[in-house]
Formats: sequence, C-alpha cells, structure tokens
Amino acid sequence: MKIPPPRGVWEICAGIIALALVVGRAEAGGLQTVASLDSGSGDIPQAGLIAVGGTLYGTAAFGGANSDGTLFSWSSGNGLTTLASFDGANGANPQAGLLAVGGTLYGTTYGGGAAPGDGTLFSWSASNGLSTLASFDGTNGANPQARLLAVGGTLYGTTTGGGASGDGTLFSWSASNGLQTLVNFDDTNGLSPKAGLLAVNGTLYGTTYAGGANGNGTLFSYASGTLTTLVNFGSANGGGPEGRLVAVNGTLYGTTYYGGAAGHGTLFSYASGILTTLVNFDYPVGAYPVGGLLAVGGTLYGTTDYGGANSDGTLFSWSPGNGLTTLASFDGTTGTEPFYALTDVGGTLYGTAQYGGASNGGVIFSYTPASQSVPEPGSLPLLLAGLGGLGALTWRRSRAL
Repeated sequence: MKIPPPRGVWEICAGIIALALVVGRAEAGGLQTVASLDSGSGDIPQAGLIAVGGTLYGTAAFGGANSDGTLFSWSSGNGLTTLASFDGANGANPQAGLLAVGGTLYGTTYGGGAAPGDGTLFSWSASNGLSTLASFDGTNGANPQARLLAVGGTLYGTTTGGGASGDGTLFSWSASNGLQTLVNFDDTNGLSPKAGLLAVNGTLYGTTYAGGANGNGTLFSYASGTLTTLVNFGSANGGGPEGRLVAVNGTLYGTTYYGGAAGHGTLFSYASGILTTLVNFDYPVGAYPVGGLLAVGGTLYGTTDYGGANSDGTLFSWSPGNGLTTLASFDGTTGTEPFYALTDVGGTLYGTAQYGGASNGGVIFSYTPASQSVPEPGSLPLLLAGLGGLGALTWRRSRAL
C-alpha cells in the first residue's frame, strides 16, 4: 500500500495580495533524474557509480547487445554511453560496483565466464576494452556481488557462493599470482558475503549476509591470514547486512537489510568491540537499506530499497547531532528501489535505482544536499518578507525519524 506524503498549506493574506504556499518535502530540494536506462543501453542497474575525472562509470545487470548487461559511462557533456556489452563468455549480469585503479576499471560479473558460468573478474580501459582476468568455477568461489577493494597491487573481494562449503569465499587477485582463495565461509563463520570490503590500518573488514551464531549474518575482520568474527547479528540488532561499511574516526558504520525494532533494518556503529544500533528503520522513513553508506564530512548518506512517501525507497542522511533525516522519496519517475551506495562528486551525490525512469529500466539520479536542499524543520526560522505589513511564512518539512 502506498503511503501518501502529508501536505500542509498555509495561506497568509496581507493587503490585496494572497500567497498560497504548498508545503513540500525535502525531495524538492534536489533529487533529479540524470539519465533513464533501457534495454538497449543496459537496464536494471544493481550497482553504484564511480567518478573518474568528470565522468561517472557503472554497470547494468541486464540489457545491452546480448541482454547480459553492460558497462556504461555518463557525463554532462556526453550523456549515457555504452562502453561494453557482456555476452556470457566474458561474463553476465554484473551486480558489483566498479573500482578504478589508474586508468583501468575493475569489476566482477555475477554469472557467465568459463563453464559452469559462476561469474568473472574483469578489467576495462579505453585502450584495451573489456578483458576477462579470471573465471570463477565454484571451487574458487561463485557469483560475486560485492565491489572489489585495492590494497597495494592486489585486489580483494568476496563471492556469495562456492568455495569448500559452498557458502562463499574471500579472495585476492594480482597480475602476478592470479586468483587466490583466502577464506572459505562455512556458515559457522558466516555465509553469502554481499558487501564490499573495507581496509583500515592493514585489516580488512566486511559482513556476511547470513550464517553465524544466529543465522542473521556477521561482521568480521581479516588480517594475517586469519578471519575473526566480531559480531553475530540477531533479530534485535539487525540481520542481513548487505551494504558496504564506512569508517569515520576509527568507528565502523553500516546497515542491516532487516531486523531491528520494526523489522525493516538498522543503521549501526561498531567500535571497541561494541555494536550500537543507531537507527531502527520503519516504512514511513524508509525500509530495508541495502546499498551501504557514504561518509561526507561528519554526515552519513544512504538509501533504502523500499518505504518512504511512495513506497519506492528513500535517500537519507544521519549524523550524531541530527539523527536520521529522510531527504527524498523516490517516486518511479526519479527511480524505484535504489540499490547501491552513493558517490560524492563535488558536493552532489549520484546513485542508481534499479527500476523506474522513462522505460522502467532504472535511472541515474543526483541529489544536492546541505545548503542546496530544504533545511530541517527544527532549524528553519520564520522568514518574514515584504514591505509595509506584507509578509509570508513558508515552512518546509523534511522527513525525519
């Protein structure tokens, strides 16, 4: 059931002028559709964007010349450009975000590659095009969904399946050593890792979507060849962590897809061995955060897959001083089900929604926060304007928990 956004109208008349002011929500402050994807260019983007110079790069899970997905770029000058179409043999259905190292992009596909089609690790550059660097085959992992991480000259990542127990792997790849399995997940230490890894002071941190002591996923660290389970998620403190972690001043922050007080996911912090639930998502302010977090200054930004004013997902911010603020609700035209973490380019946030837009094939969207967006109700003073007793009061509200 769609939840209609509340509206308020204040009419203030002075003299012979009547001003009708329709009160809107914070999405009026800056959510814009930058591009609509379709089956030709590639549709249903299930990964976020990266910025290289003035150009954004991303992938679509389907569509393109072979209906197996695409790698694309977008810039304000050139618009949307399809750079490569996957064809099964070189991979299919990319679901992970890209990584830029020098002038080369690296990524993974969920399927395709050499038999039995368990996905690939690939590179792309303007000079060399698309190259398959490794094919997953079940024994070394299967079906990667998380963005790669570069540490020195080595790439690190995870697969959601395959490995010794079929529960996923943590792997490395380098030009000199090829693909190496570092950890085989086995349900006890977690299974099906879907979120990208984070490196802090030589230690890798990540999450598994399921498994662990309670079956609801884990938060883990990896260093010196050893995997350590730091947290076992349960129903009360969230479950199904799927989005990437961020580190701010020594504290890890992340989200869980479900669980918490309302069952619709949580935003948490982890420091000094303690997990703290900071937000319990519910449907009106946004539900099921899947994309992970972006830290800009002292504020975290993210998206929810569902909920909000139109049940199509939300864009939110969180900071210690202001708590959770719903900045925008998606509405189909601006996208539906935003699925991955945001990217900051010069103060403007960019992201993808996997459905919606002109062809319902997903969109690239932008949002300008802070001074360009509508301020919080608690911080908005009464604005008096006019001459000789003519005035108007505008009060705009943004969604807040």
